[in-house]
Amino acid sequence: MKNTLLISGMILLVSSCATIFGKTDYPVNLTSSPKGAKVSIVNEEGTKIFEGVTPTQVVLRSGESYFDKKDYTLTFDKKGFAPRTLYVTGELNPWYFGNILLGGLIGMLIVDPITGAMFKIKQENINADLESKMAGLSNNKIIALSEVPESVRPYLVKVN
Repeated sequence: MKNTLLISGMILLVSSCATIFGKTDYPVNLTSSPKGAKVSIVNEEGTKIFEGVTPTQVVLRSGESYFDKKDYTLTFDKKGFAPRTLYVTGELNPWYFGNILLGGLIGMLIVDPITGAMFKIKQENINADLESKMAGLSNNKIIALSEVPESVRPYLVKVN
């Protein structure tokens, strides 16, 4: 009986490659050009999970629940610059396929999908290049509205 439990435990342990050789929490470095931008991160449910100022580091989870990868929306904002939105999503972890080689059906269908280790966050460093709100308009000439970049139009002020 002891041997059966020991062998069962070993099979379960060896049969979840991504859980053993991978991880579920990934540190991500966030920077911006210029520095000092406010950054906020919202998960796929619309919940704000982080708010800070660049440069900073945040730990993002790659997946959760059964076969569910995590997706994040990052918004960088700084006074005088147009806001920038970037996206981070969990990707399939190559270690997940190690279950095929080791015969780990339990790892492939149960352990790795439930722990979220079957996914990974590929981006380790994210830099947001922020564009000045006045980019392309510094020579003070009169131009047609159609020539004004879309990213600048919300900041125009009507003059009578």
